[in-house]
Amino acid sequence: MNSTIKLLMDLMFIEVRKVTKPKVDSKVINDLKMFKKVGLVGTIQELDNLQYLKRSLQKKGINVLVPQGNFYKGHILGCDSHYCKDCDCFLYLGDGMFHPLALYIKHKKPVYIFYKKQFLEEKEANKLIKKRIINKELVLSSRIIGILISTKIGQNRLQQAIKLGKELKKSGKEIYFFVGDNVDDTIELNFPKIEAWINTMCPRIVDDYIFKKPIVNIGDLVE
Repeated sequence: MNSTIKLLMDLMFIEVRKVTKPKVDSKVINDLKMFKKVGLVGTIQELDNLQYLKRSLQKKGINVLVPQGNFYKGHILGCDSHYCKDCDCFLYLGDGMFHPLALYIKHKKPVYIFYKKQFLEEKEANKLIKKRIINKELVLSSRIIGILISTKIGQNRLQQAIKLGKELKKSGKEIYFFVGDNVDDTIELNFPKIEAWINTMCPRIVDDYIFKKPIVNIGDLVE
């Protein structure tokens, strides 16, 4: 298989940054003061606010670290949930659930969602972890496996997919590679032969779409 993917169009990414500054109130301080080191992360829109929030929290006695992301310090992506071994808690500057879940699943540490002013419900996160463990076993016990590969910059894991495919073939699996820009659960209708899926694209695919066949992210198979 050719390991080079050529994009057929020019792309321009325009970063949009949030202007309004986050306000730190007493509840946030009280919730975080029990932790020795808090890892602060946010999406691209919040990057200009990370250092501001860090200074605001440190003035209140909260020790804050901003871990290095793939592109910027503190920048969190669906496919990059940071590694901050010195942090005993994460503070997510945002209000969604996707990134906090990814942080918790990867690090098993408390995650505080700033705009919700609450910690991630670990009970719900553990349900998702249990589901992923079950799917992992189902995928590895399947014989015919489809591996999803993205052509998008930042999501392309072609080399990792090929390496994993070769390893699975050695154990008697029949492997098929599916390369594209976007994918959803309708792919199952066109390829009913596939018994299970391994996703190397955006990790959100596994949770956002309803696949009838078992599906796992490559990160759940390759640590």
